[in-house]
Amino acid sequence: MTWRRIDDPDHPAPQDGARVLVGRFVDGDKFDGLMTVDFWDKKLGFGTFNALHWPATHWQPLPDPPEEE
Repeated sequence: MTWRRIDDPDHPAPQDGARVLVGRFVDGDKFDGLMTVDFWDKKLGFGTFNALHWPATHWQPLPDPPEEE
């Protein structure tokens, strides 16, 4: 899966509380190495990190979990 801009009109981040992988890119395309699993709620914004100190710029769906052996 590829990273998508949070404000991409063609692939907007879910706003229903679904958990997604979020990351931050700086200078347009440089991944700064920080990512986390979080959710977006239309009324509350992102849920578990402080967006003022670490504003996520991109998101992607969570990958499928590994298969059980």
